[in-house]
Amino acid sequence: MKKVEREVKIKAPLEKVMEVMIDIERYTKFIPSINSIELTHFCENNRRIEAKFKSKLPVINADVVSHQEICFDLSRYRFQFRELEGKFKHFRGVRELHRGSDAVTFYSRVEYQFGDGFLFSLLNESLKSVVYSNIESLQNGIKKEAESCKKEIHCLESLEKQAIQKLSLSVNR
Repeated sequence: MKKVEREVKIKAPLEKVMEVMIDIERYTKFIPSINSIELTHFCENNRRIEAKFKSKLPVINADVVSHQEICFDLSRYRFQFRELEGKFKHFRGVRELHRGSDAVTFYSRVEYQFGDGFLFSLLNESLKSVVYSNIESLQNGIKKEAESCKKEIHCLESLEKQAIQKLSLSVNR
C-alpha cells in the first residue's frame, strides 16, 4: 500500500482551522479534481458522516465516484476517512490539527492501493503525485481561508454545535 503524508503550519486559531476543515462540501473549492461532494448520511452520536465525492482521476482519464465514511473526533481535532465503495482496493487516511506555540500544524496522511499486480503497481506509483497534489491543495486552501478569517470561535463546545448543525443540515437537504 502507498502512503502520502504532508503537514503545513497555519497561523490562525486552532478552532478556526477546524471550523474550515469540517466543512466537507467546501473541499470542491480547494481541490480542483473534485467536481462535487454530496453528504449522504450523518450520525450525530458517533460523529460519522458518509459522502460521495465525484472527481476526475487524470491518471486513468476517468470520472470516478468515491463513497467515503468520515469519522471525526472534534475533541482531538482529528478526522479519519476510508472509501466504502469506489475504484480503490484500499483508500483511507487521517487529518489532524496540533496546537503549537505560534501556529497550528495541519497533518494529513493518505494510504491507498488501486489494485494488485504489475500494472496496478505502476498505476499506484503514478497516483502518488495526484494524491500528494490533492492533499497539498486541500491544506493550502484551508490555510488560506483560516488565516484570512476574522471571526473566531472561542470554545470547543461552540465548535461542536456548529459542526453538528452544519453537517445535519447538509445531509437533510
